[in-house]
Amino acid sequence: MKTATTIFMLLILLFFISGSIALGQVSITITPHDPPVTIPNEGGDIYYDILVINNTANEVQGDVWTAIGFPGGGSDSPVARWLGYSIDPYDSLGFTDCLLVIPGSAPTGWYTYRANVGQLTAPPTVVDYDQFQFLKLGPFGPSDILGQKFSLPTEFGLVNIFPNPFNAQATVEISLPSESELTLNVYNLQGRLVATLAEESYPAGEHQFSFNASRLASGMYIIHAQVPGQLSATQRVTLLK
Repeated sequence: MKTATTIFMLLILLFFISGSIALGQVSITITPHDPPVTIPNEGGDIYYDILVINNTANEVQGDVWTAIGFPGGGSDSPVARWLGYSIDPYDSLGFTDCLLVIPGSAPTGWYTYRANVGQLTAPPTVVDYDQFQFLKLGPFGPSDILGQKFSLPTEFGLVNIFPNPFNAQATVEISLPSESELTLNVYNLQGRLVATLAEESYPAGEHQFSFNASRLASGMYIIHAQVPGQLSATQRVTLLK
């Protein structure tokens, strides 16, 4: 194992050439080697690949960076390495055999490792992202984390929407303590339905739904979650392009 210089050594891939990158111009995928990824109590290495695709007839320029989401919420600040890449029309840019080192001192639980493409300069703009989860075991193996991963929620709720404000895509978290008929709609401020994220029965548990607003105008939107007789909750989100 390579030595980690911090509790979490994030291998950040960043390419930046003066210019801008716009919504829909690029897509990104991050793929771990040998999924599903489980890290033993003593720590370990995660190898992964990143692929960025230029979907336009023009050269695109921008940033790629990764960030890690910790058990129980929160994320680490990226540590950037400037690589100076751009992508030719309808071409792709790949980073292979990238390394993320997880030391034994890392807390037990489920993590999310996310790759972003966009502009990292303030204010950061995410045009597209992809992510995978990995599990860090404790000294007693999977029994350490079963309660974290599989315990059922006790209340119906529209738990969280992130990021907010967002660019292009946001994630909506819903908690269901029992199997339920869930309707999850998005409205503009004029009350017009612009998207339906869920409209069927879901098992008990924590659920995540993706709100893709790539075809919508910047502004404020209202997300409404409803379970008949149990839940009717709304939350506002702001789309910035």
